Amino acid sequence: MAKLTDEDLSRLPERYRAPVVLCDLPGRTREMAARDLGCPVGTVSSRLARARVLLLKRLVRRGLVLPGACLGVMIASHAAPAF
Repeated sequence: MAKLTDEDLSRLPERYRAPVVLCDLPGRTREMAARDLGCPVGTVSSRLARARVLLLKRLVRRGLVLPGACLGVMIASHAAPAF
């Protein structure tokens, strides 16, 4: 399943992929991601929410049916530990 998620994540437009990569994978805050991306926190939040919806739809099309809350857990479970 990790391969499917990586493939689908790589197909997202950069504006949606970047917040996921910055927030969900390493577990950084939206404030930190906003600073890195040079945009408001609200923009990061809305793009992150949209990215999660897009990923969920792509996974469902591939035959993986997940409750919405599971997507964040699934992405976070592949994150590198923060030290």
